[in-house]
Amino acid sequence: MPKIMPITNYDMCIIISNLLENAVEACQKLEQTSPEAPRGKIELAITTQGMHIAVMVKNSFSGGIITDGSPEKAGQPVSTKKDGGFGLRSVRAVAARYEGHILTEWNSGTFTAYVMLRM
Repeated sequence: MPKIMPITNYDMCIIISNLLENAVEACQKLEQTSPEAPRGKIELAITTQGMHIAVMVKNSFSGGIITDGSPEKAGQPVSTKKDGGFGLRSVRAVAARYEGHILTEWNSGTFTAYVMLRM
């Protein structure tokens, strides 16, 4: 990582804390389903690629995914929060400020969020 980044510490904290909070909640939910359930796993990687910073959070997952509705909501995990949560919306807003984007993907048992920010 560069010593001086054009991305504020505050904005990086928004991205990392929201993605990790979602990952921890997904792992806790997985572990609560049954005593025999596998323990949750979380991976975090932050790298630079040319003039971009890439953040990846991959975690165990057993929840549902929104597959219809607005493009902002499609591909997001179904929130466990009463008001739908603001985590991925906050991450998307920060990414937009830095001409970046967020991509989410999932398969059986794994959810991955990729965030790319322009430096």
